[in-house]
Amino acid sequence: MKLGKEELAYRLHVRNIDRLMTWDGIIRRKTRAAFEPYLTHPDERVRRYENEVVEHSEQSRRALREQYEAELREKERCEQNLTELAPEDEARDETRNQDGQDLGEIPF
Repeated sequence: MKLGKEELAYRLHVRNIDRLMTWDGIIRRKTRAAFEPYLTHPDERVRRYENEVVEHSEQSRRALREQYEAELREKERCEQNLTELAPEDEARDETRNQDGQDLGEIPF
């Protein structure tokens, strides 16, 4: 079964759009300008597909940004807990043991 001329052209445009994205469906910053011609493409199906891709990319970016911000908040919270739990001594003196006895010169 042979595909029609319009269907082949549509699939070619879909393939080209898909090549501009990452595996996660995100539009790379470097390739955003290449999407512009598809916004005003004469074929409505191509425009519709491009709009779906842009919407999916924005949702994916938003989700990744929220995940990153949550991880950052968690990291800051952990660091805050560590600073609260850490002993208040100044720089640790590596030449003394736990009892404060002098270990002398370290051979290495």
